[in-house]
Amino acid sequence: RYYTQAPQARYTPMVRTAQRVALRHSFETDGTPAPSTVRPRPPAPPTNAPSQLPALTPDNDAKISQLVVDFMMRISRTLPQQQSRTELFSPLSIITVANLLFLGSGGSTHEEFGKVLTPSSMNWKRMHQRYGNVLANLMSSEPIDSRRDQWRRQTCPRDDDYEDGEGGPAA
Repeated sequence: RYYTQAPQARYTPMVRTAQRVALRHSFETDGTPAPSTVRPRPPAPPTNAPSQLPALTPDNDAKISQLVVDFMMRISRTLPQQQSRTELFSPLSIITVANLLFLGSGGSTHEEFGKVLTPSSMNWKRMHQRYGNVLANLMSSEPIDSRRDQWRRQTCPRDDDYEDGEGGPAA
């Protein structure tokens, strides 16, 4: 392993082994391929079978939705206040990238992302699960809107006073 200036950061260089380079070299020089020592892998199982897909119920989560709105309002206040017709930003893209960076970070960076992206009363792992449900709802062909669903479930009372008379509609 090689160490950079920061003692916590380590990286391993991606270097081909000498055998593989030699095999390629012998193939290119004398025209006959070297014997292959690589075993073929079995094909991956299909992943698109409906019975194997997890059941994902999209859900609206008011706390997560409000967190996204608050985060994007903070972002919009930090952007330059000049009116430009050529610049735009996608709030959903920014929060999604921030969440991906949060998942991939560690140490103090992870803690800082946690302060910004996670509600104070929620575990960050649970927050990501709930955020995934909000995204699934957004991408769903039949999204769930808790306000609309309640309205839809209510029955409409039928009152004879509202019906037109026998003579048909008034002209």
